[in-house]
Amino acid sequence: MTNFYAAVDITTKKKALEDILADEGFICRQADLIFRYIDGVWLKLDFDKIVLGFDISKSKAKEITFMFGENFRLDKIWNISILKGNKKGTVHKYYKNSFIAKAENKDKIHISVGAKNISSKYRNIRIEFTPSYFSNKMIKKFFKSLFRVFGDEREKAIKNSIITRMDIGIQLHNIFSSLVTIVPQGKSTFFSWEYGGQKMSLAQGLYDEMKGNGFKILNVIYCPVSNYLHKLYKKNRYSIDEAKSCLSSIVPATRIESRYHYEKSTTAISYSVNKMRDVPFGLPDINIITPETFRQLSLKERLILATTKDFNSQGLPNIEPITLPKEKLVAEYNRLVNGFMTILEL
Repeated sequence: MTNFYAAVDITTKKKALEDILADEGFICRQADLIFRYIDGVWLKLDFDKIVLGFDISKSKAKEITFMFGENFRLDKIWNISILKGNKKGTVHKYYKNSFIAKAENKDKIHISVGAKNISSKYRNIRIEFTPSYFSNKMIKKFFKSLFRVFGDEREKAIKNSIITRMDIGIQLHNIFSSLVTIVPQGKSTFFSWEYGGQKMSLAQGLYDEMKGNGFKILNVIYCPVSNYLHKLYKKNRYSIDEAKSCLSSIVPATRIESRYHYEKSTTAISYSVNKMRDVPFGLPDINIITPETFRQLSLKERLILATTKDFNSQGLPNIEPITLPKEKLVAEYNRLVNGFMTILEL
């Protein structure tokens, strides 16, 4: 797999993929391994991202903006710093001011204050971060201190809060992502990454979009290792030997996520942080194509499926997908959400 991940041109990558798919022993081991996840033995969900809006007044937003602009320390852990400019990753386009809360590690919580246009979607303070990057203790201290800053508006801020995005996923460790895909239910988009301006003509993942009443669910499957290397290559082009050295400390994986996005409309149903348990969740409805399928295909058919991630591709036989364990996923979802709400003391 190292040759596949390290390759930066399509010819080398496809040759490495063909060698992998021709390895019957590897396919069999992958087929056995993924059933540990499907059977629920190793199945564990995590928060990849959450975006929350809290309903504070304009005057409170101004007060917090002034407070955060004075080299403010939210508590003994979190330092607040100002973000300047209008480029991506700095000031949020719908807010007047943005800040970063940073603790002892490199990960950050993005805080935006003062919505330019108050609506049912944009509250006067917006919090965006990846919960799985932080300990429960760090998250608890952050929100406890933040709610203290809200003062007498705390109750209203939480009651009228809104969840605008919530990404929950599964990391299938040691599962080669080219051997797994999800069966699309809605509008599907296959994607790949570019290396040095050259677009790889093999699917690295799949977006599957479903619409609801004022929201969309985006079920996504991709290769986190390829994603990481792609970002690394864009930042500083590396040689194959450098890539292989980097890969020596990385475990292959397949990532499956359900991403909830609130979309403002006149009839949209919104969810406050107190109603997090009710946020639509797409993973229990996902069917997947597993490495077991590849055992039944010829090498030519394996290459078609692995490079397109499209189980409806011409020339492929009828493929029976496998359903993810719904009850286990729902139980895991409730565990994750209840734990997060407990941390926030809601």
